[in-house]
Amino acid sequence: MGYWGLLVGAVISAVVYVVVAQIHDLIMERVRTGKPSPFDLRGTWYVAWDTVSGGKKTVTNEKISIKQKRNIITMTNEHDSKGIALSPSWPWRMECEIFHDKYVLGQLLPTKENQISRGVVFFKLSGSQPSVIDCMVGMWTGFNEASDFARGYTVIAEEREFAEKKVLELVEKEEA
Repeated sequence: MGYWGLLVGAVISAVVYVVVAQIHDLIMERVRTGKPSPFDLRGTWYVAWDTVSGGKKTVTNEKISIKQKRNIITMTNEHDSKGIALSPSWPWRMECEIFHDKYVLGQLLPTKENQISRGVVFFKLSGSQPSVIDCMVGMWTGFNEASDFARGYTVIAEEREFAEKKVLELVEKEEA
């Protein structure tokens, strides 16, 4: 084979290595960033929760902020600079992914280390028009200080009153 054959072989191997590495990087970037979403959900929304507080079933609502990068969304409730929630809730964030431009699946996490509550969330995106999302309807399940197994309905909407009304409808339907 000789010197030139080895050199050509080494160059080809190096080129193949670089191409494979670039393809790998592109695939990993796609996995990390997800696919583009046709919806822009960024902004201020309202969430209503069906939960148990003090042993009683209750519905709470709070103002949240949604950030979005492609099909990944992060939701956080409002809290002050010390991390204290400005609602009847605890400081939390949801890290979610949009699937099939129709469903949202993610996890509910505390923003403070000493908070034990955690859970998973599932929503169906809904809108008045195919390309406009104005509501997410779903459920959460997880654990908190009050229960090792907690669950409830959740509605996220652009209007506080709509979110609360929709959660109450879901609770009433389940109890009937």
